[in-house]
Amino acid sequence: MVARIAPALRRAFDRIRRAIGTPLENSVVEEVYQNLQPVNFSRTILASIPGHRSPLLLVLPVRGVEWSDWGSEQRIIHALGKAPYLPPAAGRGLPAARAVVNAS
Repeated sequence: MVARIAPALRRAFDRIRRAIGTPLENSVVEEVYQNLQPVNFSRTILASIPGHRSPLLLVLPVRGVEWSDWGSEQRIIHALGKAPYLPPAAGRGLPAARAVVNAS
């Protein structure tokens, strides 16, 4: 399905899949993500699925889960500040949020 809708994205993740478990895994993942073009997952992938009538996409209700659209650094910081499982420093600005994200 993704191969038809976003073939470049599929090829990028195929490179990662082939590298998993090899000595090159970390370097391939870094290279792919550094060169990956931004994609609006909702518009590019999900919105295209009804036209393909794929039985592969299902929606299930989930309780106790927060959703945040991380479209900007401010949204990320806000979401990290609300997360009960992260240290309080995560909500105190971008440097602290980056430190928390990089530590994990």
